[in-house]
Amino acid sequence: LGLGIVELENGIRVTGQLEVEDPEIGMDVVGVVDVVRQETYDRFWGFIFRAA
Repeated sequence: LGLGIVELENGIRVTGQLEVEDPEIGMDVVGVVDVVRQETYDRFWGFIFRAA
């Protein structure tokens, strides 16, 4: 599990989890909002980015 900063098309930068084996600067990714951590009764949501 890695963390990265992704720049969106409108220039906004977002921090999220990277599910990419060998991330490279400038590569295209697809983002989703999903559960990034779960405890007994709590779910924590965040960005997850995967290779496009």
